[in-house]
Parts: sequence; structure tokens; C-alpha cells
Amino acid sequence: MGVEAPGGEGGATGPAGESGGSGEISPEWQAYFDCVAAATDDCMSPGFQPGDPALPAVVPETLAQMALDSATIALPRPHTSPDGVPQMTGLMTWFWIDPAAWAPISARAEVPGVWAEVTATPTRATWTPGDGGAAVTCDGPGRAHPGTAGATTDCGHTYVDIGSYPLTVDVTYEVSWDSSTGAGGVLDPIVVSGEVPITVEQRQAVID
Repeated sequence: MGVEAPGGEGGATGPAGESGGSGEISPEWQAYFDCVAAATDDCMSPGFQPGDPALPAVVPETLAQMALDSATIALPRPHTSPDGVPQMTGLMTWFWIDPAAWAPISARAEVPGVWAEVTATPTRATWTPGDGGAAVTCDGPGRAHPGTAGATTDCGHTYVDIGSYPLTVDVTYEVSWDSSTGAGGVLDPIVVSGEVPITVEQRQAVID
């Protein structure tokens, strides 16, 4: 899986989930898969005819994993409200990700006569405030503060101590796949992460 900067570390894909079939892949096809996975431009596929036993039923699932490995998912950019300035103790800090980045990602891999396509869909964001407080799980990207009085969010955290903290967010993608053979299923979820340092200060009241 390709992962775009900025910041953080991309999660790795796990082993495939629901199988599209069974059987061993021939050495010729395995060499071809390895070549494609290495992004080599001069891969020569083995001669294949539909129904050829050299291409067993497991191939659609193998192609699905290859498709997922080729997908590019950007690392999330954590934002706060207010954004880019010190946070204040005792006040809720809102957490959010650009909504445009909260969208499904699809990719396809194919060999002669067979294709498989995966779709990775973001389902939740888990925020770790960095001050020792409990992680906050949000079922969406969150949102920026609208700038109006009385606004509330369930995707945020109230810092109580001044200091500098690493705010991290882990975005979980659920992965499904289908293929030209009718086989399909799910692969293990993947997680991509982003981090941003924040400073928390205490505002003092001034009385003239």
C-alpha cells in the first residue's frame, strides 16, 4: 500500500480475509505477481487462457491484495480548533480532519482474463491527546469549530495541564473487494496515522 506524506506512519495491511477460492499458484504466475508488486514495467505474464488450471481460484483474492498494496492513502493531517495556536487549559479542544480526505479509495489489479478491485473506506478516527488522557474515538472526520457561541463536539478533549504534547490520530479503513469472477469479500482493516505537536497554555484573568 502506498502512503503519502505528511507526517506519521502508515499502517500495514494484514493477511487477506474471506477467500475467493483455494489452490496453489504456479511458479510462473507467482513470479509474475512478484514482478508486478515490485512495480517493474517489463513484467511478462504467462500465457493464459480462461479456465487454465495454471491460474487457480485463489488468484482473485491474490489480485485483491495486490490492488490494496498499490493503493495510495494519504496520511491524515490532524487539526484542532483553534488550529495552529496554543490550546487553553479548561477549554475543549476540537479535533478534526479535512472532510475531503475522508473518502473511499479504490484500486484494481488484473492479469489476462481476471481482475480484482478493492475499496478502502474510512470508518473511524481514534485521537490520542498525548497528555495521558483517554483516547477519543470519532465515527467521522470531526469538524472545525464554527465560531459560534454554544457550539459543541463529541470529537475533542479538554486539557488540564500546561505543556507540549504529541496529538496523534489513527484512521481505520475497512477494506472490501470484488472481482470479475464473482468472488469477493473483505481484507483486514488498515490504519494510517498522523501526528502534530500542540502546546497547551493557561490564560490568566487580568483585573484593572
